[in-house]
Amino acid sequence: MAEFYIGIGKLHANTELLETIKDALFYYAERIANIQKDVRELDELVKNPTRAI
Repeated sequence: MAEFYIGIGKLHANTELLETIKDALFYYAERIANIQKDVRELDELVKNPTRAI
């Protein structure tokens, strides 16, 4: 169990890695939001195809 906590401590000490992980998570969240928006738009188009542009 001690090795786990040592590993967590080393992870928290590596600020460069933490910044990379944070940036990746923010990018992932943004992409998911964009995909959800696209899916909602397509779903509306399927429900009402007369509104197609």
